[in-house]
Amino acid sequence: MRSVIIFIGAWMICAFLSAQTTELPYFCGFENENENAEWTLNPTATSAVVLPNKWFIGKAAAQMGLQSLYISGDEGQTNSYVTQKVAAVYAYREFILPAGQTHTISFHYRSLGDNSCKLYVCWVPTSIRLNSITTGTLPTWVNSNQIEAITIELGTEWRIATGQIPQSPTAVTRRLVFIWANDPSTSSPIPPSAAIDNIQIVSDESTPPAFITSTVTNGTDVNVNWQGNSDRYELLYTKYGNSYSDTIKNISGTSQNILNLPKGVYEFWVRGVNPTTGEMTSWSFSEPLLVYDPSTYCLDYMNLDNAVCRTLEIPNGIPITPNYENDTRIIKTIGKVDYGFRNNRSQHTLHYLPEEKDPNTNYQLTTTPPDGSELAAVRLGGSYVTAPPGGAASTSLGEDITYDMNIVPGSKQILLLKYAVVLMDPNDETHDANGKPRFIIQILDGCGDMLDEVCGFADFSAGVNTEGWHSTKQPDINGTIRDVYYKDWTTLGINLSEYSGQIKIRLMTSDCNLSGHYGYGYFTLNCQEATIEGVSCNGGGEDGVSAPIGFNYEWSPKYPDKNEWWESYNGGNNIVCTDRTFFPVKEDTCTYTCRLISLENEECELEIDVSLMPMLPHAAFTAFHMP
Repeated sequence: MRSVIIFIGAWMICAFLSAQTTELPYFCGFENENENAEWTLNPTATSAVVLPNKWFIGKAAAQMGLQSLYISGDEGQTNSYVTQKVAAVYAYREFILPAGQTHTISFHYRSLGDNSCKLYVCWVPTSIRLNSITTGTLPTWVNSNQIEAITIELGTEWRIATGQIPQSPTAVTRRLVFIWANDPSTSSPIPPSAAIDNIQIVSDESTPPAFITSTVTNGTDVNVNWQGNSDRYELLYTKYGNSYSDTIKNISGTSQNILNLPKGVYEFWVRGVNPTTGEMTSWSFSEPLLVYDPSTYCLDYMNLDNAVCRTLEIPNGIPITPNYENDTRIIKTIGKVDYGFRNNRSQHTLHYLPEEKDPNTNYQLTTTPPDGSELAAVRLGGSYVTAPPGGAASTSLGEDITYDMNIVPGSKQILLLKYAVVLMDPNDETHDANGKPRFIIQILDGCGDMLDEVCGFADFSAGVNTEGWHSTKQPDINGTIRDVYYKDWTTLGINLSEYSGQIKIRLMTSDCNLSGHYGYGYFTLNCQEATIEGVSCNGGGEDGVSAPIGFNYEWSPKYPDKNEWWESYNGGNNIVCTDRTFFPVKEDTCTYTCRLISLENEECELEIDVSLMPMLPHAAFTAFHMP
């Protein structure tokens, strides 16, 4: 009998422990292996069921930290899927929440895929059998057990979902279930598949901080403010692209200064703490904040309030030309129109999420330069059009933005414009070349007149001069499938050495002049010196010598008669290299000329001479315009 009593006692202890209520607030960022072990992933009725797409906890995706919960079709290596059907695959964790209370759940997520890819979030009793399946249809219990108020929106960037967990009269075990289903309608995946991070569950009796705001106060100093009634607070902040975060504890007020943050995009989290009991509220968080020192930029293009932003109302049928500034029929209204980067009605806005991609390009075009070289990109225009379905508006939309820049006489500056363009082509007889969506770049003098109509100007019109661009198909406002041309990120170098004093840099986008087809673009601006990099005490060095980026290149010997090496390069051709970086042999100490040719107009060029003689860097500079 003794052994039986011991067995029963042990069972009762285990049952008591398993029935304990979940400690709140609950937080899971999938960084703690003990907590990760509480999650059940990809359960099946038998081992014979092979799931092509499964849930993993790993490092292929994360909103904060290193890990998240995500769907993968390659055993967790990437946050993507394979185009094989999965009727329902589950990831779940069991909870026991206090009885008689309503609880709030929130989490970060991202999820794309084709139209058949779905992410569901449910709160279910343990009586529901959770066996992942590849055939058949979505179980009927899914729709009846979804958590109230949670809406999943498709996109490549991380978003926040919040919902209400219903009250239960008794503290019973329930399961939080994430469900992925896909029945591919496309031959290739459209990543990312679903990913989940930073799950929080909190009693509605706990009041978290509210109205979290963050502002740059001086250079890279930041002030974070919030509202709340807790005795103490903790502030966590993290930089996009970093796997770590910093936490400031035991804050007695509702404001905190953080000094000398490195350049980046930051998110700030705040929660309340009771120092006596140790109880904590859920985390609340701010909108992402751009932190950078404007003095390190030759042109602060990210400060849209310092630029001149305008909207353009273009009467139907009026041609859209580079001379639109002088067309009095086009109404020009000063003022930034920015409802946030997720709103397609925004005409002047900033994009700063490195993983975000443009939906009108089938998520192929990133909204910031893909090399990560720039903190953010300006979007000028959007996919909203004024025409109603089946009709036309009296005016179409356009927008421009103008920056002032002071050029010091004799400076050797090159303006670096990185840009990407999206234009829907009406492709019908009612739109001529001047009536199609457009993207224009202009360099103007201080009075607003064009400085150079050849080299200080670029103009793109949908389907007219978009050869070599990528294209996809998208429906217009009437549902008619149209070609959408998009130019992937291109770096254009513009020689500023011929200008001095005050100049203006203006970019303009417009929809078609019949109001039904969109045109918009992304861009960044920066500067570089018109010099050759890489010349050192060893001459050219092992890494070669490099010209400024943003051009086509032709390297040639400056004095061929005195150069014994040039014939050994490029088969004896006088053009010894056409890449940005030239790799001379170690013994070569001669002088070369690099001809920088505009990517948009080969008539526009400048030349830089460089001597490979071992010495401190020295470059002779000559700039000219060849008409």
